[in-house]
Amino acid sequence: MRVGITSDFGTAPLKDLVAQALREWGHEVVDLPALVPDPDADYVDSVVPLGIAVSQERVERGILLFDSAIGPSIVANKIRGVRAALIHDCLSVRRAVAEDNLNVMCISAGAVGPHLAVHLIRAFIDARFEDAEEAQRRLAKVALLEVDEERRRDSRE
Repeated sequence: MRVGITSDFGTAPLKDLVAQALREWGHEVVDLPALVPDPDADYVDSVVPLGIAVSQERVERGILLFDSAIGPSIVANKIRGVRAALIHDCLSVRRAVAEDNLNVMCISAGAVGPHLAVHLIRAFIDARFEDAEEAQRRLAKVALLEVDEERRRDSRE
């Protein structure tokens, strides 16, 4: 699997640990650094390249590692085709992938230690979308929300 990964400057050591684990598991890691290589850059600058890579299917899944990861998860979900969630436990990540086709996992390095982060990422990578009729129906409704938002934005311009 081709996995995109990004972090803020404070969680770079965790990003390196996660990237190493992913490579050991046989996955290709695409490091997507911030748009602005500056320690004072906003998290938005780090999230957008990863979200675009997921949206354009240049990577199959994305991982965001930030201190709280709350803001980054909000930003990621603003990008069409991205389904991101802040994850702290294996049950949530497995269900989010299986039922909601989660494609970007956000981890709070401030709340989750390195060992648990790697464990959660393994669960994320191993989980599969169930592709049931009910799940497809929900995802189609989400996709319509994205299209409707684009139409509203276009009509205001």
